[in-house]
Amino acid sequence: ALKLTVAEIPDEICADDPTFKIPFSLQEGNTTGFNVAFSQKAANAGFVSRQYNRETNEEITIDIPPDVKPDYYSMKVVFEDTVFRCGDVEDSIFFKVYYKNAIIEQNWNDVIALLNKTYNGGYEFNHYQWYKNSQPIIEGQQKIEEQNSSYLYLPEGLDLNAYYRLEITRIDDNVTLFTCPIMPVQFVAESDAPVVSQQQGIVRISTAAGGYVNVWNIYGQMLYKKNLSNETELNLPIAGVYILEIMLDNGIRTVEKVVIK
Repeated sequence: ALKLTVAEIPDEICADDPTFKIPFSLQEGNTTGFNVAFSQKAANAGFVSRQYNRETNEEITIDIPPDVKPDYYSMKVVFEDTVFRCGDVEDSIFFKVYYKNAIIEQNWNDVIALLNKTYNGGYEFNHYQWYKNSQPIIEGQQKIEEQNSSYLYLPEGLDLNAYYRLEITRIDDNVTLFTCPIMPVQFVAESDAPVVSQQQGIVRISTAAGGYVNVWNIYGQMLYKKNLSNETELNLPIAGVYILEIMLDNGIRTVEKVVIK
């Protein structure tokens, strides 16, 4: 008889992913096809029931419909016994589709906010819980009155090495789901960023912070390193393309390309 084990599907299925996979492992027999039948709820969301031919890998690739509604769904998969012909294997699979992370947006270095219904797919919510990695952000990290809020404000700044996500409850059907996570990036204020200008072979770097610049040619060879002050001039007399790697003492790193004609 056909014997196989269906592994857990990924928990991180995002609404803007094109596909997700159902892994399985065969212990006995062989199967060359699968019949996937989605529940009525999943079919209404755009999932299409169909027959699949088995590929080389022990997995089934499921297409995610565009603009799918984040929700809890289910399907039935029948693994067809094509060797012994003495019984197919049927399994019911339940899965969640999370909100795409594009519905939450970083604002500077201390705020992440949920976009309103005009930009989040038309959804409205009445409960919010922010998470850092897998842990809810609780009192002590965020004021208690701000925990149930559509924005996260951390005065000490967002952790650039952590993932943030939001658990939200829809008003229309009371469904609670996560967004897929985002990792914040360092926002640079224009006043902090170095300004590079050039005139007649002289390149000038203006910055309020100290630091240094590495000057590279287009072949990946570092030509020299120079410390920076408020106004620093670089003499590049030979025509060509140069890469300036600017490292400031405040942690800001920028890369600029300059062309000397």
